[in-house]
Amino acid sequence: MTRKRTTTRQTLPLLIIIFGLSVAFLGTIAAAFLIASPEVATTSTAAAVAETPYFDELPTPDPAGIELDYVVSARWDHDPITYSILNCPRSLDCAQAQAAVRSAMATWDRVSGFTLVEVASGGDIEVSWGSGAPSGPYHFDGPGGVLAHATLPLPSLGDRAGNVYLDDDENWVVGTPTLPYPQQIHLPTTVLHEIGHALGLNHSEDPGALMWAGYVGVRGLTADDIAGIQALYGTPELTGQPGNAQNAADEALLSGSVTATATTSVNMRAGPGTGYPVLTVLPDGQTAIVKGRNRSNTWLYVEYGETGGWVASWLFIISGDLNAVPLMGTGR
Repeated sequence: MTRKRTTTRQTLPLLIIIFGLSVAFLGTIAAAFLIASPEVATTSTAAAVAETPYFDELPTPDPAGIELDYVVSARWDHDPITYSILNCPRSLDCAQAQAAVRSAMATWDRVSGFTLVEVASGGDIEVSWGSGAPSGPYHFDGPGGVLAHATLPLPSLGDRAGNVYLDDDENWVVGTPTLPYPQQIHLPTTVLHEIGHALGLNHSEDPGALMWAGYVGVRGLTADDIAGIQALYGTPELTGQPGNAQNAADEALLSGSVTATATTSVNMRAGPGTGYPVLTVLPDGQTAIVKGRNRSNTWLYVEYGETGGWVASWLFIISGDLNAVPLMGTGR
């Protein structure tokens, strides 16, 4: 399958951070970012990531003196953009893992002016799990360390351009991790970040953004990430009738609100727990607006159409800063 790609912004100088050592690197994004940097997990908070030793590549401020947060490096030159999921991880049910990938693709699709379409094989973006040295350009290193990497959509990479590679030695989970890194790694956050690279985004300078270089646990799209992808592909056109539940959720995501996308059919309940009566069912893939949470973030109060109720957070992909959502109820 022939793929056509084009690139933008290839003259930004770079600063490489290697285990805390800053090294000036002169070159272009096209030369230095033939691959997006491997994602190395840290156990620090987002505010402390910059002080934590890790291997990654970060861009310097714009040469004109304008501070940038999101950084664009390349883009696909056609629409729709196709993707294929080549296999599954050993540590996770295949259906759950692939649902997380599809949900991440849909999240980027909803906030930008392109369409992502799944095909059985030969997609523009290929997502796969591997150990050691899979068909990607980086060697994986077992549990912890390098979690994943992705290639930018650059013509010089041929069939490897725009691909996502995930470490099959990690213990991936789709719900909120109950064990600390590296015992559990949140797949939805990781794959959402890597797809951002596959679409042409590089690492953001905003420590709160999804596209920040370090893995700091569960995270969704922020206003910075959305601004970056829209700089590459434009804004989406919302479809459907006024008041449509999906339209409302899409508008909330675009405005920076927190949303939750179901990874399966989910019961919406009258309270934060399985003992409360079911009010309605959110379909698989449906996005709802998050209006509240319990203290442990295990249950979320969401709005779907004209109905509000509680859902189990581990069954959803979260976009936005969940900790910014107000506490509700008396549960833990």
